[in-house]
Amino acid sequence: MKKPLIAIVAILAVLVASFLYVRSQMGIGDPARLLPPGTVAFSALPDLPRSIMRWPKTTLARIGAEPEMKAFMEKPLAFLQRERGGDEAIDILLGLKPARLYAAALSVEGSQPAMLVGFQFWGGRGEFDKAIARLRAQLYGAVNPEPTRESHQGAEILSTPLTGGGTLYSATQSRWGFLSNNREALLQSLDRAAGRNVEPALADDPAYTKVLARLPEGSDFLGFVRPGPVLDALLAFAATMGAKPDENQVEQVKKAEAAGFAIKIDGSDLRDAVFILRQEPPEIGKLTHQGIQFTTAGTLAYFDFLFRLDSLAEIASPWMAGLPAAPDGSSVGLESLPLAIGNEAAVIVDWPAESIRPGVALTVPIKDPVIAESLINRFSALLPETTVRDVNGLKFYGFPSLRSAFLNPTLAMGDGFLVAGLDVPDVEAALAGREKPETLEGSAAFAPALPIFRAANETFGFLDSKAVFERAFPALRQIIVFGAALMPGVDEIVDASKLPATETISKHLTPIVLSQSRFPDGYLVESAGPVTMLQVAAAAAGGGTAFFGPSILGR
Repeated sequence: MKKPLIAIVAILAVLVASFLYVRSQMGIGDPARLLPPGTVAFSALPDLPRSIMRWPKTTLARIGAEPEMKAFMEKPLAFLQRERGGDEAIDILLGLKPARLYAAALSVEGSQPAMLVGFQFWGGRGEFDKAIARLRAQLYGAVNPEPTRESHQGAEILSTPLTGGGTLYSATQSRWGFLSNNREALLQSLDRAAGRNVEPALADDPAYTKVLARLPEGSDFLGFVRPGPVLDALLAFAATMGAKPDENQVEQVKKAEAAGFAIKIDGSDLRDAVFILRQEPPEIGKLTHQGIQFTTAGTLAYFDFLFRLDSLAEIASPWMAGLPAAPDGSSVGLESLPLAIGNEAAVIVDWPAESIRPGVALTVPIKDPVIAESLINRFSALLPETTVRDVNGLKFYGFPSLRSAFLNPTLAMGDGFLVAGLDVPDVEAALAGREKPETLEGSAAFAPALPIFRAANETFGFLDSKAVFERAFPALRQIIVFGAALMPGVDEIVDASKLPATETISKHLTPIVLSQSRFPDGYLVESAGPVTMLQVAAAAAGGGTAFFGPSILGR
C-alpha cells in the first residue's frame, strides 16, 4: 500500500518541479512590463492557456458542441482548411505553444511609427525559428533575402529590409519573442525581458494604471490607447490631403487622456468593458428609468439613455431658423428644447406574433407641454401634410409625406410624454404597455439584469437574445436557403440543408445587458451576454461596411 502512495507522491513532486522550472524560465509575465511608459497603443492576449480553458464553458462553445451545429460547420471548416498553408501555420503554433501575445505602437510620429509585437512561448528556440521563418516566407515569398545577424547581450538579432521601406528586426529573450520595425524598441524589450532594464514601464504609467483599475480583472483581451498622439498623427496626415478638422471636435477628443478596452470570458457569458479616462466629465443628470413603464413582460429590448439637449439644440438651431413659422404662427426655436422635454429617452422594441417586423417606439418625458407642442407645430411647417387627431386626450401626429410601404412615422403627445414610432401600432403598443400592471422590470428574463439596471447612471440596455432569435431565425433560415440556391459557389462553403433547428441554438441563449456609468475620472461602458452589444454593434458596422462600402466608393 505504501509503494503506490510513494509513487504517486513522487510523480506529483516531479510535476510540480517541472511546472516551477518552466515558470522560472518564462521570465516576466505581464506584457506591460516590457514596454516603456508613454506607449501610445497596446493590445494583448494576457494568458492564452487560461482563455482556452475558459472557452468550453461559454454559451457559444456549448452551441458549437451541438451535433446539429457540428454537422452544419463541417463544410465551412473544410473550406477554410483546404489549403495546406493553413495546416502548416497551425502546426507551427502548436509547436511554439504561445502563452501571451501583445502588439504595441510605442510612438506614431513621422512616416515610420515605432511598432512592436511580442509573444511568450513554452516551446523551444527551434519552434521560434520556425515561426520567424514562416513569417519571412509570407513577407518575401520566393525572394527571401538572407537576414543580417548581430548580437546584443547574448541575444541574436535578425534584421531584413522591408519591401515598403524600413527594416524588420526579430529576436528572442527568456522565452519572449519580439518583432519590430524599430531597432531601439527591440533592444529595450530584450533588456526588460532579461531584467537588465529596471526603469519604469507601461505597467507603472499613471494613465495606464487608472484605466486598468476600471476594467475587469483577469481579462482575456486587453487594449489601451492614448487618443491625443493618435489624433495628432491623423490630423497631420489629413493636413497633407487639405482637410480642415472641426476644432471643437478635436478639443473634445483630446480631453480624454486615455481609453481601455477589455473582454473577459466570465462563466457562460462574454463580458466586455470600455473605460475612457477623462477627469471631471460633464454632469448631465442621472437615469430615472421612466421609460420602463411603457414596456411589458414580453418586451424584447429596452434601451434607456441620457443625451445632451444643449448640444442637440446648438447643432440643429441654424437649420430650424430657416423654417417658416408654424401654422399657429409660432416661431419658437430649438433653444427652447431643454425647457420643453427631459434629456432622458427610452427605446422599446416589441415583436407581435402577427407582425413581419419588430415594433420600435421612442419615449421622451415632457417638461412643458405648451413649448413642446409649439416645437412640434414648428417642425410640422416643413411637412405641410401633417395630420393631427385627438384620441382620449392624446394628440397623434401623422406625416403622410414620410409614409412608405413599410413605415408610417407617428408621434403621440400627452400625459407627460412624447412617444414616437415607426408606425401607428408601435405607438399604440407602447401606450398600451403603460396601462398593464407588469412591466419588463418584473419579468423573469429581466431578473439577471436588475443589478445593472439600478447601477447604470447614463445608459442602460437590455436585449432578450433568446426571444429575438426565436422570432428572427426562421425568416433568416429561408433567406439563407434561397440565397444559397441562387448564388454560384455558395454550396461549396455552406450546406443550407444542415442549418440547425431554431431551438437547438435558442435554448442556450440568455439576455444581453449594456450599461454606461459616469465616474469622477471618466466613463465606463460594460456589456455581458452570450455575445455583447458592443460586439454586435461592431459586427453590424463591419457587415454594413462590407455591404455598402463598394457602392459608396463607386466599385
